[in-house]
Amino acid sequence: MTPDQLETEAQTLEDAIAPDPAWRATTMPATDYTKQHFGIDIVELEPGRAVLTMTVRDWMANGFGITHGGMVFTLADTAFAYACNEGADMVVAQAADITFLRATHVGDRLTATAVRRWIGGRNGIYDISVADAQGRAVAEFRGRSRAIPARPATATRSESDAPSETDAPSESDAPSETDAPSESDAPSETDAPSEADAPSETDKESR
Repeated sequence: MTPDQLETEAQTLEDAIAPDPAWRATTMPATDYTKQHFGIDIVELEPGRAVLTMTVRDWMANGFGITHGGMVFTLADTAFAYACNEGADMVVAQAADITFLRATHVGDRLTATAVRRWIGGRNGIYDISVADAQGRAVAEFRGRSRAIPARPATATRSESDAPSETDAPSESDAPSETDAPSESDAPSETDAPSEADAPSETDKESR
């Protein structure tokens, strides 16, 4: 089977994957633009396991005419992503390392098989083996994953909670002219002490 035929077959299998919010990996292909750009296809997918393939293009070769290590890493890392996103939460890589075992060239069809080795709480370990079309080992990749729980929805302030015009102080609440002290409240001349209230000379002498 030619590389083009293999890609066509893989695309048919990928199109059959039904998006399931409870299985994050099934929702990823539509917006996985890196996968699309590199021509990476999903051949098999189940929770904790994924098999992806990629044909080496001419622009994937380095200055020595062999497949650039970053291209092999990308294939393995993509397989890792589909294997570890086996639940509803988004899962990302927190660390990864790769060992290159064999050189490949333009036109070679590479297959990455990712399997879960261990999972505990929010952490996981996955091994990814990359092989050529003859089944020879090309690279071994180990990824360490970390689940990111979905954030709870935050309550938004409704319009009913916002202050209304009726809550604003009205003109009736403002002090009126009648509340101001009137002239009648001011001390009058009759309230001032009169001469009769003043002590007389006889009062002074008697003291």
